[in-house]
Amino acid sequence: MDSQKDIQPPKQQPMIYICGECHTENEIKARDPIRCRECGYRIMYKKRTKRRILSLLNNAWPSFTPPYLHHPHQMR
Repeated sequence: MDSQKDIQPPKQQPMIYICGECHTENEIKARDPIRCRECGYRIMYKKRTKRRILSLLNNAWPSFTPPYLHHPHQMR
């Protein structure tokens, strides 16, 4: 049994970029040219993620207050 044949590289998923000119969403893969498919403009902006990191932290540790936010007289 040869394990080298079983291993396949992960498929690259396209990233979504927004055109700086016409604001159209474009899916661009790793080797694709950086160019809008609608207008040909070359300045593209990566679309923001939908994750909400801060709210996840607040839900995980609701009573946590960082040490730098404590008042010196409250530290007993």
